[in-house]
Amino acid sequence: MNFFKPTYLFIAGVAIYLLSFFLPVLQVSLGVKLAGWEVTALHFSELAFIDSIPAYFGFLFTALVNFWVVGLIVGYFFERNNLKLFSLVALAIASSFSWLFQFEHSSVLLWGYYTWLLSIVLIVMGRVLKAKS
Repeated sequence: MNFFKPTYLFIAGVAIYLLSFFLPVLQVSLGVKLAGWEVTALHFSELAFIDSIPAYFGFLFTALVNFWVVGLIVGYFFERNNLKLFSLVALAIASSFSWLFQFEHSSVLLWGYYTWLLSIVLIVMGRVLKAKS
């Protein structure tokens, strides 16, 4: 049994991805820890405070990462276009890793974030390996 089969990587990635929304992802002031779904909702609420075009595009780059991952998941079953696949892969990887550079101290990112990041890498690996086969 080969664990590195695209299907196994993809299924593991999706399962971990779903789990990561219930894990502590971010620690904010006064030691409050937010789960993944709370961080996602809080991030979208920032849209009301954007005051410039560059800030808006920066917001979209980080806020839409979960939509790109969902696109990768749905595309696993339907999509056969490699250009779309590699565009989604590039966007998902770049924007998910960008969270590491957005915070002055990486100590605000908790183990749920790294679990979420691992899940995206597994989903990407499953999709890319499937596309190559």
